[in-house]
Amino acid sequence: MSSLAEQIAEVVRVALHNTIPAVGTRVYRARQDAIDRTECPAIVIESGNENTDNAEADGEVEANVLSLSVAIHVAPGTGTVWETAADELVVAAHALIRAATYPGMSGPPLRQGRTWEGASGDGSPGICVLTYRFDYWNNATDLSTSA
Repeated sequence: MSSLAEQIAEVVRVALHNTIPAVGTRVYRARQDAIDRTECPAIVIESGNENTDNAEADGEVEANVLSLSVAIHVAPGTGTVWETAADELVVAAHALIRAATYPGMSGPPLRQGRTWEGASGDGSPGICVLTYRFDYWNNATDLSTSA
């Protein structure tokens, strides 16, 4: 079985996959290949940092903070501001991410902000990245088991 961190990332992927009509099934987990304009809009979910501390004096339970990014790639048509097109998808994705049920006694994640990366002259899509914080607990001896 995969770790709770990977399970959380998969919950986010499933929550977004084929649930936002404009994006459809173009939701990827840790995709490293560039997304071109013909694939837009698309969403890429990637794990960031994970910090761990003992949650109990006996060291049997670990408290974790996982950072997860949700990158929304857009290539709007003529006359459309790419940030506006991305923002519509951000609103839909955020509602789905907050409504999902996560393992490890993790409640809805805390959004830690977003960044925008404008499209360059080479025709690359614009990217709006949402960053989330997930707090969860696992058995110290098993990264796949909630504590």
